[in-house]
Amino acid sequence: MCNDKLAALQARWADIADLTHAADVLEWDQLVNMPPGGARARGEQLGTLRRMAHERLTDPRAGEELAAAEAGSPPAGVRTWLRAARREYERAARIPSALVAATSRAATEGYAAWVEAREHNDFSRFAPALARLLDLARERADAVGHNGERYDGLLAEHEPEMRTERLRTIFDEIRRTLLPLIEAIGARPQPSRAPFRRRLAESGQLRAGEAAITAFGYDWRRGRQDRSVHPFSTAFGPGDARITTRLHPDDFAVGFYATLHEAGHALYEQGLPEAWARGPLGRAASTAVHESQSRLWENMVGRSLPFWEHFTPILRQCLPGAFDSASPGDLFLASNVVEPSLIRVEADELTYNLHVALRFELELALLHGDLPVADLPGAWNDAMLATFGIRPGDDLHGVLQDVHWSQGGFAYFPSYTLGNVLAAQWMDSAHRTLGDLDALFRRGEFGPLLMFLRTEIHARGAGPTPDELAEAVSGQMTHPGPYLRYLRAKFSAIYALS
Repeated sequence: MCNDKLAALQARWADIADLTHAADVLEWDQLVNMPPGGARARGEQLGTLRRMAHERLTDPRAGEELAAAEAGSPPAGVRTWLRAARREYERAARIPSALVAATSRAATEGYAAWVEAREHNDFSRFAPALARLLDLARERADAVGHNGERYDGLLAEHEPEMRTERLRTIFDEIRRTLLPLIEAIGARPQPSRAPFRRRLAESGQLRAGEAAITAFGYDWRRGRQDRSVHPFSTAFGPGDARITTRLHPDDFAVGFYATLHEAGHALYEQGLPEAWARGPLGRAASTAVHESQSRLWENMVGRSLPFWEHFTPILRQCLPGAFDSASPGDLFLASNVVEPSLIRVEADELTYNLHVALRFELELALLHGDLPVADLPGAWNDAMLATFGIRPGDDLHGVLQDVHWSQGGFAYFPSYTLGNVLAAQWMDSAHRTLGDLDALFRRGEFGPLLMFLRTEIHARGAGPTPDELAEAVSGQMTHPGPYLRYLRAKFSAIYALS
């Protein structure tokens, strides 16, 4: 191994990380603070930074430095670093820098068009931008390469081992299990959502969310929370992991669970080793692994009865008088009502994955050219009616609800369901390691679970692939079995199903 080449390689990746994080800061500002008039200029700025980072990564000298550093027998830790760098380099080298810049500009303009379309409840204002982003996505998929399934080329950006056919198998198994369960629940009396459905002060809602994620371990010295149209999390290194939320004046659950979800992402970022922050290991193993953290804290912790047994007194302090008559059991049931809904991010745990499956099928049709962009709202509404028995009355509650496509985030949605699947595998392992998690949560002791996640998942960064990580932590590859068992047990108990 050539030490000089390794040092040059590490310096190169540090530069790439700095350029990428600088662009990320501009994107955060765009989504939180930037006035609409800044979209075009911001698109140019982001395009320049993304292009510079890409050119630094794909410089032929990077390949030479990689090969030299890989030669011989580097130590195990160096081999792990080099393996992650090699994966990143080989993928990036297939994509022209001009395409990277064009995609970044189109994503900035697409987001502005999406916000405008939402303000006017009019998909046609977003359609041209979406068509442009789809064209660029097809170019990107073709540049990366695939075996006739373009979706695989885009999926690899988020899930390096996943393929479209394997996804279909996972979604089919989830549907087969959940649809009969959802049907059986539909025939049972529904718990009341009334504890959450009331007009509440936004300041108190924010205090409640902040109290919950503080208890989970979110470090405010290395993070902050703001407001945005669509909640998101972003990080510029372990020392700066930010989240946003969106509040609803008449539904406490909307903002509260958005905060818990995004904090799960941020806890992951805060747990990545600082020494790796400017290199290929200092990031998530995949998007699904990232989503597993948010879905775990939002649902498997934050919607559990032991959580509410601990948190109800704190909630009453944050919103005096609003929850005095609501018991922990009432809040637990209110947070786990199963019923069809129009909005994915507000869906219950059972129907949520059907929202993801719907988007997966629509993405495939768009990417293959089987579904023209102009026909997307109608196709969306038809799919909602066929899946949930409800039809959106407008674009705002239908095709315009998610931010992902406006930023070029195609093939991202399946990561939410894969994240649910992995979260159940992590929780099974945590139960085996830590014992009675329910007893810990009742006492407000979330630190042991966070430490388990830090040790088993966060500390590994991007070293293992998702399946390698799943096998190391849970003893099996990514598999929906534990997740489906968790859902059956939880909701059969709530709805008194035999």
